[in-house]
Amino acid sequence: PLPPADTDFVGDDHVEAFRRSGRTARVAFSRVGMQEQGYRFPWGEWPGAKIVEHVTNELHIHGWDLARATGHWIDIAPDLAEWSLGSWRVWFGDRPRGASGLFDPEQPVPEGTGAADRLTPFLGRRF
Repeated sequence: PLPPADTDFVGDDHVEAFRRSGRTARVAFSRVGMQEQGYRFPWGEWPGAKIVEHVTNELHIHGWDLARATGHWIDIAPDLAEWSLGSWRVWFGDRPRGASGLFDPEQPVPEGTGAADRLTPFLGRRF
């Protein structure tokens, strides 16, 4: 079940809260059978492997967002970025994006752009 919307999971130490959530996820994702088991979500039932994929994709894209917002260059794990881009391409397929979607349409990417910087324009982010 979802926790109440007013639950404070961060407290006064956001770094420790992030580390704690990572440890919790690692334990949960390492449980025998977790990746094969189905889990119900508002948008359907997913196997645990898809949940791990989704969390990885979310951390990657929002890590890029945070780095950009704080003025840092980022090329998070290029191999992971390539994998994540492929995952997002499968997820979106030909679904429309824009005003009624979660993401803006894919943006152009300059030639020779690193993997993380190719992923984010696919999700509608602009440089």
